[in-house]
Order: sequence, then C-alpha cells, then structure tokens
Amino acid sequence: METTARGEKNPEFIPNDSKVINLEHIMPQELNNEWPTNTQQNIETHFARIGNMILLQADKNSALGASGFETKKATYANSTL
Repeated sequence: METTARGEKNPEFIPNDSKVINLEHIMPQELNNEWPTNTQQNIETHFARIGNMILLQADKNSALGASGFETKKATYANSTL
C-alpha cells in the first residue's frame, strides 16, 4: 500500500526473503489445548481465510507455533509489521 501511495511502478511486486517475513496463521491448522473452544469445522471453514493471516517476522512466527490467542496477540502488538 505504501508503494502505491508513493506512485511507484508495479507496486504489487515487493521482493521478500521468506526467511525474514512470512505468513502467520492466527488460528492454528490443528486442534490443540491452547485453543480449547476451537472445532474441526472452524478450522476447515476459517483457516485459509485472509482474516486468519498476518505478516510476521519469521523468527517470531516460529516461536509462536500454535500458541493461544492471548500469547499471539501480545507478539503481534510488538511487531513492526
């Protein structure tokens, strides 16, 4: 969005080293104890939706794993993205 606002040509092309920034799924793909109210139907319905995805630094994403939402929310709040 920033490159579009600056009027840069081809703003959708932004090189990214996936080792630095990658896609974080907020709700995990597998059922686990950190998400006690989650169901398999919720996962099947919502996991791949854009509302369940954010960009996050790869090291923070790896550290989060399938943590609960409160833990993830604190990490998101401290992210520069």
